[in-house]
Amino acid sequence: MTVRQIDAPDLTHLATGGASLQLLEALGFSDDAQTLLVRATWLDDADTTNALHYGVWSYDMLTQHYTACLNTLLAGAGGSASDIDVSSAAIAGSGSEVKIVTQSVSRSQPDDIRLGLIANGLLDDSNLVATALAQTVQPSIERFALSNDGRFVAVQTSSSALAPENAPDTNDTSDIYLIDLVSTGIRRVSYLGGSEVNQPVYLGNVFSDGSTVEVSFTTDAAFVSTKTDQNSAPGATTTPGTQTDAYLWSNAFDASALVGSGSFRLLSFSADGHASGYVESESVLQATSGGAFFSSSASNLASNDTNAAIDPFVAILSQYPGRIALNGISELAQGATMLGASSSGRYLALLSASPEVAGSSEIQQLVLTDRQIGSWQVVSRNGNLLANDMVLGGVLSPDGAVLAFTTAADNLDSTPLNAPYGLFVNVADTLAPTVTITSSASSLKGGETSTITFTFSEDPGLSFVNADITTTGGTLGSVSGTGLVRTAIFTPTANLATGNASITIAAGNYTDPAGNTGS
Repeated sequence: MTVRQIDAPDLTHLATGGASLQLLEALGFSDDAQTLLVRATWLDDADTTNALHYGVWSYDMLTQHYTACLNTLLAGAGGSASDIDVSSAAIAGSGSEVKIVTQSVSRSQPDDIRLGLIANGLLDDSNLVATALAQTVQPSIERFALSNDGRFVAVQTSSSALAPENAPDTNDTSDIYLIDLVSTGIRRVSYLGGSEVNQPVYLGNVFSDGSTVEVSFTTDAAFVSTKTDQNSAPGATTTPGTQTDAYLWSNAFDASALVGSGSFRLLSFSADGHASGYVESESVLQATSGGAFFSSSASNLASNDTNAAIDPFVAILSQYPGRIALNGISELAQGATMLGASSSGRYLALLSASPEVAGSSEIQQLVLTDRQIGSWQVVSRNGNLLANDMVLGGVLSPDGAVLAFTTAADNLDSTPLNAPYGLFVNVADTLAPTVTITSSASSLKGGETSTITFTFSEDPGLSFVNADITTTGGTLGSVSGTGLVRTAIFTPTANLATGNASITIAAGNYTDPAGNTGS
């Protein structure tokens, strides 16, 4: 796999003086991976406070050009894009049918922080929270997430303005609210049995399957019985991290609104059925159709967990969470953290500096793994060269085909970095994998055997099995090995005086990590 650097956007219309670009980051892909949201962080030479400023652009992955500046769209015809900083954005949809939710602030009115909605390239709502509340109040939003279908926006806020009068928000801490963009209704997610919790709640993501919406979050509070979430029971230890668990809130909906009340499910529970704690609230927590993914340093979530490190996990329905393993590696010595998952949960992006991934460099690398065929590969590399500086973060496209990531590494392509921290994307892999078959012996006598070696150009993962091999003139034992090299023992047919043996693999019987069938 190869990567290419994304060009820097033009900042001249946003800066009142000269602009010094500091950082390029990816915020999200459209469903078809054609549009990428890119955030630039820069210093305005005319700003004597040396404050960081932000702009977000939509970038066309096919033409490799920027198509729109969201700062300009939010400013409107009569406004100035240089007065607006767009600190974050989320995208859903594909083609020309795309919704983007933005978080922005006016430089001249720094208390005016708002969420906006851009639909199909046009500004649809400059203050969607105020629209949902039907009032001009603009609460401070700490985090937000847009559902994959573009219908729901979840917000994390400590403001009491979003709570209804008959159920006021009095806990003075972070809560999560869900806004339905169809009905403009607001539902308080972090509300248990008609009562508040007194611990902050940290938003993960929002996922919709067309009839049920799910909101993932972490918290030190118990959203199930304290007989299950014992680490949040009265009198439990309050050592930092011990109480932090991952939860999933689910609620049905129809074409017009949410239906009924929601329910909570604990995601981070150990084999004894109790909450594990030690979930990383600052790491990615993501619900998908294939399960919910999170990172935890708990040692009781996986058997034989001996690395004393953060590991990625998946929780599927009510099943005991499983640790994400890379094919051929039972445990990463230094662990890994979740960066993102495809909508199906098949593809995962992980960050790890473990030697199994990063070699002796001890530099955090980006790994893409395919849970279906069991293959994985380091994306932050140029041929055999691993990135020579750590990967800070990135995003995975909903289909799992494309990764965009930020790093200061200067050895990933031939062009100089566009910023101290540049933005890279992996180039699509359309090359069919190949295999070479060799034998440890050119001829055999009765009772002798030979070792057959299968050397692949790319890791076939679990897609290569004995059934893919056709053997004549003898029998082949079970294939062993992982990665690029697999072996098996060939035994010739007994009592055969002369003759030739053959071992072949038909085209299309195995795949590489990108899904290309073998030749």
